[in-house]
Amino acid sequence: MPVGTLAVEIARELARDGGLGQSVVYTPDEFALSDVPAFLPNPAYAPDAPGRFLSGLTTALRRLA
Repeated sequence: MPVGTLAVEIARELARDGGLGQSVVYTPDEFALSDVPAFLPNPAYAPDAPGRFLSGLTTALRRLA
């Protein structure tokens, strides 16, 4: 949901309830509307990392026991 839409709805609710001397101020962020940048691969990623972590964890826990 765009921030502007949310701010307008909040302002409308405040006005309906008497406003209580409050106003809604927001700064539209055009960056949020820009295209998502291309995915950058993580050079340290390894598909077997969780398995290696868990196997090392079992060994480490045995040492503590």
